[in-house]
Amino acid sequence: MGRVSAQDGEEPRIISLLKLLDCLGKGRLQSVVGGVAVAQEEKILVLDRGSLEFIYPGDWSVHPEPTGCLTLCNPTQDCRLDVLFGRLSRAQSGEPSLVLVDEVLRHFLEEVPETKQEMVLNTEVENNCSLAHAHYTYGSRDTEGRQKQPSHARWLVARNHLFQTVLSFRHRSEDTPAAVPVWQRIIETLHLGDGIPLSSPEDHWSLRKPN
Repeated sequence: MGRVSAQDGEEPRIISLLKLLDCLGKGRLQSVVGGVAVAQEEKILVLDRGSLEFIYPGDWSVHPEPTGCLTLCNPTQDCRLDVLFGRLSRAQSGEPSLVLVDEVLRHFLEEVPETKQEMVLNTEVENNCSLAHAHYTYGSRDTEGRQKQPSHARWLVARNHLFQTVLSFRHRSEDTPAAVPVWQRIIETLHLGDGIPLSSPEDHWSLRKPN
């Protein structure tokens, strides 16, 4: 339970990176979720030809990791988002449930000592997806490994009947005023697909010409 994989027994893998779409905010853009417009300084991350997407700050960098994780960082490397995504196996697929996403998130966090003491975990249903959120604080060392600093870890598991993604977001306490709006923006624009892939980048809603 808790593995994000294309087939039973596989480790989590990013399936494919379709394109990083630069959005110019010309007013013709439709929204991903709930009427949210795309600002000029933002980009959209699209994975697996539209199976997962969300909006993130345009000055953040994106790095595929050898482990199958996709990492996004701000220019100063003070905020980091790790993304795991995959298609559910036939045995795992089906209508999402709050119990399942709660179990998946607890599985990912079961080896984290800080979650044994103080952790906030909530579940909800949004846009036909089951979501589980968690937040806890911990001590992280600075870039030179010398001094522990108060830091925050925020987690999200999102799952529909075909796909699942696990996001973890880390930042220092002093960066909270800037980091929390970024995290909220990612969550509110996160979208899991219906299994019908985009045939080309031009089919994405941000590039589609108005009728």
